[in-house]
Parts: sequence; C-alpha cells; structure tokens
Amino acid sequence: MSNHYIDEGLVLKKVIIGERDVMLTILSKTKGKLEIRAFGVKKITSRRIGHLETGNYIKFILSNRGDRLALGETELLWGYSNIKDSKLKMEFLYLLFTILNKILPIEQSEQSAFELVLDYLKKLNGDSNADGERLDTTLKTLLLSLGYIDNKTAYLPLFNPVSFVEDLVNQKINKNYLR
Repeated sequence: MSNHYIDEGLVLKKVIIGERDVMLTILSKTKGKLEIRAFGVKKITSRRIGHLETGNYIKFILSNRGDRLALGETELLWGYSNIKDSKLKMEFLYLLFTILNKILPIEQSEQSAFELVLDYLKKLNGDSNADGERLDTTLKTLLLSLGYIDNKTAYLPLFNPVSFVEDLVNQKINKNYLR
C-alpha cells in the first residue's frame, strides 16, 4: 500500500481511545474492512468528528503511521438520517454492522459485500416500513457472496443467518430484529 490514498467507506464501529483519539472500523470500497486510528479527532476544533458516526458513508484520506493506518481528512457523503431517526432501523443497522465486523477479514477487498451493504442502507433509509425480512435477505446474500454458505443453504426455509453467524464466531449476537 502506498503512503497515502483516498477511499470511500462506511463507518462500522467507533471506539474512543484516550481524550483525543478514536479507533474506527471502516468497510472501505476498495480495501475491505480497515481498522484506522483517528488522531486528535475529539478535539473541539476537529471538523472530522461529525463525519465519523457509526453508519455514515464517508470519503477519507489514509496514511501509514508505522504499523497502523491513520485517518486524514474526511468528507461526509451520506449520513442516512432517516435510519438514525428510527430506533428499529438503528437496531437493523447495528446488527448488520456487528455481523460484518465479525465475519469480514481485515484489509481484504470485498467489493460485492460493500455494494450489497450500501444498497441495503439506501433502501432502509428510504423505507417507511422497515422490517426484518429485508435484513434477513441481505444477510443471506452477504453470507452467500462471501462464501460462507451455498445457494441450497441460503434458501432453506428455517435457515437463520444470525444464528449461523453466532455459531460461526462462537458468540451470541443481539437479535432484536427477529419477531
């Protein structure tokens, strides 16, 4: 990887480190899942903090700082405000992002997964009646495209993608979206 590059991505997770820094997990368009340190982002003068909310679609500059990636400038491309105004939609978003964070390898390009997630978020943002069925279908398609399951398994009537991921990672996941 070169010293600096520009990419786009979805903020999957944000963890505060100390008084000024944040550790981000971003699903990038070209590099897959990235773990990036945002130095000084919590300072009162930082313009980036508003861009770095979970679920935001951003354009960003990355650079190498020793053995880790550091976040440079950011630009908010889409904030998905209709999702953030709905508790149910936020539960769907967090469930999807939790699963992505658990099953995606670091720095391995997953273009189809990125496009699938972006498409799902656009539909969820514009949907007035969100339900778990679309999320269930998206999760099945995601697991299929990443090679975790085959077509036969994906369309079994009782196949539950959340339970499958729980078994895969040997950890329980919040399932509030299930009826």
